[in-house]
Amino acid sequence: MNAGRMFISRLTLCMAVALVAMTGSALAAQEGAAQDATSRIYVTNEYGGSVTVIDAESGKVIDTIHVAKKGSNVRPRGIDVSPDGRTIYVAISDFNRGVESDEDKIAAIDVKTNKVIETYYTGSDPERLAVSPDGTQLWASNEDAAEATGYDLETGEQIGTFSTGIEPEGVAVSPDGHWVYVTGETSHTVTVIDAEKKQVVKNFLVSQRPRYVLFSNDGSRAYVSGEIGGGVSVVDTSDHSVIHTIQLGLDARPVQMVLSPDGKTLYVAGGGTSSVYVIDTENHKLVKTIHQRMGRRPWGIAITPDGKKLFTANGLSDSVSIIDSDCLCVVGKVSAGRGPHTATTGIVPSVQE
Repeated sequence: MNAGRMFISRLTLCMAVALVAMTGSALAAQEGAAQDATSRIYVTNEYGGSVTVIDAESGKVIDTIHVAKKGSNVRPRGIDVSPDGRTIYVAISDFNRGVESDEDKIAAIDVKTNKVIETYYTGSDPERLAVSPDGTQLWASNEDAAEATGYDLETGEQIGTFSTGIEPEGVAVSPDGHWVYVTGETSHTVTVIDAEKKQVVKNFLVSQRPRYVLFSNDGSRAYVSGEIGGGVSVVDTSDHSVIHTIQLGLDARPVQMVLSPDGKTLYVAGGGTSSVYVIDTENHKLVKTIHQRMGRRPWGIAITPDGKKLFTANGLSDSVSIIDSDCLCVVGKVSAGRGPHTATTGIVPSVQE
């Protein structure tokens, strides 16, 4: 081998070694970033005017965010977290049904300071809300007005207000951001909003008194809990039609739901029986009911990003139950505020910009 070829071979080898080193450094940085992030569970307390913050790893309450001004009487219910984990959005209303006031709003709270950084007035009595998967839009149900309102979070401008079924509550945005589903409790319907065309395209019937709606990870299915019907409607999102109803029992009174990270298991909070129902999403079968040591009237439920723990908001025992997803059993409990309503999970960087 001549000197020129030896030089090129050595150069190539050095470049390869450098590339491996750079790749290793990048992976190490990613792992470090993942380790820096922490999971938090946020629980709204409807009658306490607050949000309980729980460290998912330790299962301990680490903070309480008060959303009510001194002397005011408001009820925080729906809650969601921005995709980057830096902002939580809380649906707040007063107890004067049918009358819109300054207390009817969505509060955006910085998780680092626990301070309200923005306020969105969506309409009368906002109950639940959803942030789009890309973090650019906010959608809320206005229970008294039979409407849903969308906001562009990048511009702060209102996208529009859309007529829904009676007493809208559950709100969900499809993974691709195309569809917004809004449940109507009294009309037993789901309203489908095309977020791109900004128009309502369909209303369809589901199990009685739909309280919550959730899209599958790939967006091909949606799940709607029917509190009075005692079931979960499975929706084919290609044509927005119910293809199956999973019956849990009329006493179950299902409300909030979460999916396992792989999408194969649906966990349903059953307030009527103080249980969590575990459903196999592939065959639509109930595989287990978790009841022992549960708190009273779990309406809300959240799951950690790794799928190992679930947390339920127990409205009548002012507590949060902690469930191990391996044994499907309650392994702990922490106190919350008055009337825990909804739970959600956020990934929060430990070091924020």
